Amino acid sequence: SHTDKRYAQLLEKIKILKNHMKIGDFASLIQDYEQILKMLEKLKTVVEQDGGPPKEFVKSICGLESFVDEMHQKHLEAKQNKGEKLTENKQRAFNTLRAKVRKGNKDFQTEIAHYNEHPSEFESDAAEEDDKSDSESSDDGGAKASSSSSSADSSSDSDSSSSDSDSDSSSDSDSDSGSDSDSDSSSGDSTYSSGSRSGDDDDEDAARERKMIRWLITDEVAAKKKKKEEDRGQREEKEKKPKKPTAKDKSREVEPREASKKEKEPDEYTPEQLVKKVTEIAQSRGRRNFDKKAYIDKLHQLMQHASKQGPRAQLYIYSTLVSADFDNTGSVFAAMKIELWNEALEKVIKMLPLLMESYKDLKDSGHDDKSIQAMADPDNEDPTAHPRQQELFISFVEKLDDELYKALQFTVDVYGAEYQEILGNSSKFLVVLKRTLHFFEETNQVQQLGVAALRLMEQLYYKPDVLNSAVYEAIQHSQSEEEKDQWVFPSDSCAFMSKLCRYVFAAG
Repeated sequence: SHTDKRYAQLLEKIKILKNHMKIGDFASLIQDYEQILKMLEKLKTVVEQDGGPPKEFVKSICGLESFVDEMHQKHLEAKQNKGEKLTENKQRAFNTLRAKVRKGNKDFQTEIAHYNEHPSEFESDAAEEDDKSDSESSDDGGAKASSSSSSADSSSDSDSSSSDSDSDSSSDSDSDSGSDSDSDSSSGDSTYSSGSRSGDDDDEDAARERKMIRWLITDEVAAKKKKKEEDRGQREEKEKKPKKPTAKDKSREVEPREASKKEKEPDEYTPEQLVKKVTEIAQSRGRRNFDKKAYIDKLHQLMQHASKQGPRAQLYIYSTLVSADFDNTGSVFAAMKIELWNEALEKVIKMLPLLMESYKDLKDSGHDDKSIQAMADPDNEDPTAHPRQQELFISFVEKLDDELYKALQFTVDVYGAEYQEILGNSSKFLVVLKRTLHFFEETNQVQQLGVAALRLMEQLYYKPDVLNSAVYEAIQHSQSEEEKDQWVFPSDSCAFMSKLCRYVFAAG
C-alpha cells in the first residue's frame, strides 16, 4: 500500500543517514535529518495509531545525537591541544547540524529517554522489521512467479515474472509496469495471501508481449533513430564552423584597444599630475563596486614616480593606502581583523622615516617651526603638506592603538592562540610608539609629543616593571646597534613616568 511504501522510504533514508555518519559528511547529514522528519510528519496519522514513531526512527535520531556530542567533544579537545582543526565550511556545517539536532530532538524526548533506558527493545524490533520486509519481498516474488508458471516456456516466464516483481516494488517503474501494479492492487491483497491465481492467462501473456515488443527494433524505429543521428551530426558541424565576426563584435574589439590607449600611463609625472592622479584614485573609495585590490595596485604603481619627487609625495600615497585599510575597522563592538591591522602597521612603519626626512628637508631649506606649522593653514589645498601628513600619521598611530585594545578586549579565551597572537603584536606597536616619541622629542614638537607620551604611558603604566623590562629586553635583540641603547628599561620607572606626564601636561 501507499503507507507501506512510505515506511520503506523512511527506513531507506535512515540507512543513508547512518552511512553519512560513518564518513562524517555533516552537510549531507543535515539534509538526511530534515528529510526523515518530513517523512515522519507525512505519516502522522499512522504514527498516532501505532502509539508513536517507529523504533528504527527513534534509534537513528538517538544515534545521531550521540554522534554529534562525541564529535563536539573531540573538537574541543583538539582545540585545547592545538590539534587538527576542521575547515571553515565543515565547522559551519557541523554547528548547523548540532543546532538542528538539539532543536528537532526536543519533540521526541519521551521516546529518547525510553531508548536510553531500554536499548535492547529497540534492537529486537529493528531486527524484526528487517526480517518482515525480507519475508514480504520473498512472498511477493513467489506469488508472481507461480502466477506466470502456466506459460509454455518456463525459463523465460520465470525471468519475466521476476522482472515484473522488481518493477512493481520500484517507485520509478514505467507505464507498463505501472498498469500491472494497478491490476495487482485492484485484485486485492487477499488473492496473494491465499496463493490463488489472479486475472486471465491471456491478459498476462498480452502484458508480457507488450514488454518484449518494447525492446524490439522495427524498421520504423530504426528509421527514426537514423534520422536523429543525422540531425545531431549536422548540428555539430554547424557548431564547429567559425562564425563570421559581426559589426557589433568588431566594435567590441576596438573599444578595449581605445580604453587601453587612454589608460596608458605617461613615463614621467609632474608633482601636480601625480597629486591629481592619486586624488582621483582615492575618490573611488566608498563607491559602488569598489575593488580594493585594484585600488592598491594602482597606488603601488605610482610609488615609483613618487620616490623621484621626494618624501612628501610618498607620504601622500602611503596615507591614502592606510586610510583604505581603516575603512573596514568594524563597529564599536567589533575589532579590526588582525591581518588588516598588521598590513596597516607595516605602512605606518614606512611612513615614519619619510616623515623624518620631510621635516629635515624643510629645516635645511631655512624653515623654522613656526613657518612649518603655518603650512597647516586650512586654506592650504596642498594634500602633500608636511603638517597635514604628520597629523594623519599621528591619527593612524592612535587608531592602531585603539583597534589593538579592542581586539584584546573582545577575545573571549585569554589562554587561546588568538589572544596570544594579538598580544604578540603589542610589542610591534610598542616599537612604533617609542620611535615616534623619540622623533617628537628631538624636534621638540609639544602637541604631538604629548599624544605619543600619553599612548606610551597607557602601554606601560598598568604592567609590572619586571614584565616591561622583559619586553624591552626581547625587543632590544631585534633592533639595530644604533637603537639598542633606547631599549633598556629605566631602573627608576617612577621618574620615567613623571617625565611622560610632563610631556602630556605641556600639551594641555
